[in-house]
Amino acid sequence: GVVATTDWAAAIDGDPNLLDVDLSPRQREVLALYASGEKAARVASLTGLAQETVNDYLGRIRQKYAEAGRPAPTKTDLYKRALEDGWLPIPQRRRRKH
Repeated sequence: GVVATTDWAAAIDGDPNLLDVDLSPRQREVLALYASGEKAARVASLTGLAQETVNDYLGRIRQKYAEAGRPAPTKTDLYKRALEDGWLPIPQRRRRKH
């Protein structure tokens, strides 16, 4: 799994080589829900969109990332891109109790 830290986030944020991907507000919403673990059918239910529309959005989102040189062919890749671009909060590390 991905272990995200504030140092990692700062490095990504400061990387001038990461090209911005221009997503519409609705595309960001679909990406955030899907990348956070929801299935396309659940994203459709939560957003009031048809599942086919959600799948179309996901295809367009993947295409935009590929065109920016940041391909995201899998759900895990979309999760990473959503973290990189700030569409999802960076997970906090859990402290282990001794």
